[in-house]
Amino acid sequence: RAIGRGKVVKVVGAILATAVITTGIAHLSSSIAKDQAKIDKYVNDKDGYVTLSLKKLQVNAAQQKIVEAFENGENVTGVVTEIVNVGMIAFAYGQKVSIPGKLASLKRNQDLNELLKKEVTFRIIDMDRRRRKLVGSVRAILAEERKAQLEAFWANIEEGKEVEGTVKSVTSFGAFVDIGGVDGLVHVSELSWNSYQQPSEIVKVGDKLTVKILSFDKETGK
Repeated sequence: RAIGRGKVVKVVGAILATAVITTGIAHLSSSIAKDQAKIDKYVNDKDGYVTLSLKKLQVNAAQQKIVEAFENGENVTGVVTEIVNVGMIAFAYGQKVSIPGKLASLKRNQDLNELLKKEVTFRIIDMDRRRRKLVGSVRAILAEERKAQLEAFWANIEEGKEVEGTVKSVTSFGAFVDIGGVDGLVHVSELSWNSYQQPSEIVKVGDKLTVKILSFDKETGK
């Protein structure tokens, strides 16, 4: 077997006649091309003629991309096609990748159905070439992004600085606000001049607030 390059010279019925030193044929189930279109082909010398297949060449190229991504630790983007008991299935470069539930998100109770039919970016963390099994991790990428976000936050935080945030939860003593990957507490006494109001009467989950940093502790992350 070898890989060559040729030009389609004629389409006849269910085959393509191609001139490359000798004449070869490629079934339309493997590829569809127009007269004079240049094609790459997977060559298999058989019975005195050359059979060609674009499909096999494309599969080989896709497999090579996956191998390179695995060996180089590169991110891969694929579409989630199925949710299973142990996680979800995604396809990238035409290859099936299993993503365990615990590696699909940073959240413990992530509803994987929310990711169905959507594109996700993951990293190939395990490859069994003999069994043609691939395992991916979305969590690995999210964890790196989370780490970088926190490093940037703590490098730029300072007392008296005003920041934008989103209310994540409301308690009897105040509200927790996400201010860039870190939850800060806004005590009830800092929510309103009216000390008789409950926090739930002032803000609700999802509200956007501008808050001032009064104090922080990098060691405890609070």
